[in-house]
Amino acid sequence: MTDSPRKHRLQIEALSKSFPGVQALDGLALGIEAGEILGLVGENGAGKSTLLNVLSGVIRPDAGSLESDGGALSLRDYKDANAAGIFRVFQQQATIPGLRVYESLFLSHESRFRNLLGLDRRAMIARSREAIAEFGLALDVRRPIGELELGVRQSLEIVRALALAALLGAEHPLLLLDEPTTALDSAQDERLLALLAGLRGRATVVFVSHRLPEVLRVCDRITVLKDGRLVTTLPAAELDEPRLHELMVGRGRAANYYRESEQRAPAAAAAPVFRVEGIEVPGEIAPATLAVRPGEVVGIGGLEGSGRSLLGKAMAGIVPVAAGTVAIGEDTPRTPDFHHLIDRGLAWIPGDRHSDGMIADASVLANFQLASIHDRFSRGGIWRRGAARREAERWVRELDVRPPRLDAKVGALSGGNQQKVVLAKWLCREPRVVILENPTQGVDTGARESIYELIRGLTAEGVGIVLITDDLTELIGLSDRILVLVGGHIVDSIAAQPDDKPDEKEVIALMSQSRTEVAA
Repeated sequence: MTDSPRKHRLQIEALSKSFPGVQALDGLALGIEAGEILGLVGENGAGKSTLLNVLSGVIRPDAGSLESDGGALSLRDYKDANAAGIFRVFQQQATIPGLRVYESLFLSHESRFRNLLGLDRRAMIARSREAIAEFGLALDVRRPIGELELGVRQSLEIVRALALAALLGAEHPLLLLDEPTTALDSAQDERLLALLAGLRGRATVVFVSHRLPEVLRVCDRITVLKDGRLVTTLPAAELDEPRLHELMVGRGRAANYYRESEQRAPAAAAAPVFRVEGIEVPGEIAPATLAVRPGEVVGIGGLEGSGRSLLGKAMAGIVPVAAGTVAIGEDTPRTPDFHHLIDRGLAWIPGDRHSDGMIADASVLANFQLASIHDRFSRGGIWRRGAARREAERWVRELDVRPPRLDAKVGALSGGNQQKVVLAKWLCREPRVVILENPTQGVDTGARESIYELIRGLTAEGVGIVLITDDLTELIGLSDRILVLVGGHIVDSIAAQPDDKPDEKEVIALMSQSRTEVAA
């Protein structure tokens, strides 16, 4: 039974949408109450993004209907959605680094600020200041977007949606937030969640996130989707993380979520499989030295701006270094060179798979070959197509990539399946060392378990892993020890044995040191 229609900001009835080989939405019915923050969760492929695409006019459904404030709603495009008071914050930021804040907030709506002399920039600046002040952001709206840290830019995406709602006269805006916290560290996440909580009652919000604790914390009700269908909608107060996990994946969440029981301390006498000596990036990374033993997970943690991602790229030879060497196994230490390290057994899983890890418009097979087309899948300059296809089919089965089609475009897959393709691309090379950055970013809780199982399987085979992640519980749960990075300096090393994991507050306190404290 649905709630009283008079409470609904949006009513969804019998909504269906299919793509070749996939039923993305299957007769979905859902009511979104005015003024609430509604959490929307489900595994990758559950239909969350498809639903947001329909509600924002990006795609049209095959069947079903929408009602807004009691009236029928037909959306041909995003402009129609805006006219109906519906605004979306996409998972990938829609900001242009060279624009100033006030220009970004009202991009494509400049006509509303024109006067007889042309564009009234003073009016745009004044309106922008009002918008950001409303949310307690201390920011010069004349600054270029590209100069701002990631968390501030993400907050501005939400401010922009509300500023446009006010500009267009939308009295009851509906905000669709598609994983806005995915790329944020813990401190940035806290600020964004506080901003989100401040929207309660002022706007209606649909909040999509794979981070279940924040969904439980900030939402009034939570809707669970599976295979394009509604599983249930319940008050957040009646749920906890294990129950929500069970509703999403159809089974209870394992108490041993990070596979701590499979964590084995590497032999103290074992020679390192990966050695880093004095790696330095001027002005960014102070000389860094570390070693990874076979089967060891060395975590690197730090807040935004700490240099954690850059350190990973420097070790992999992706960015140039001013000094320092790396070596795999008994190799002679040398200045890091990406192509050399790949051939010696390095795998690099980037933090941003969309820009660095895959080609969205290319097939699963084409992406799978990217790291090995120069050796494993070619001979004498001739492409070994059959060998590549056989290997790809094996890894698609082994990692349970869905749909299991080598000709499918990777960009059309869910986030979890995209990440599996990126992992397969490197794992087929049987690496000795893996640098993993945010391996579960944008991945649902069920797929996370599969990736954690995979990581433990690699360590059991003696593979050394450098883990760089924004997810603090993941960092603590998976690591044997954690290196804390502040202002480009490794300031501490924390043991993280399975029976003696460090407290989150302890780790955050070390990460939050100022540059002055580090220098002292």
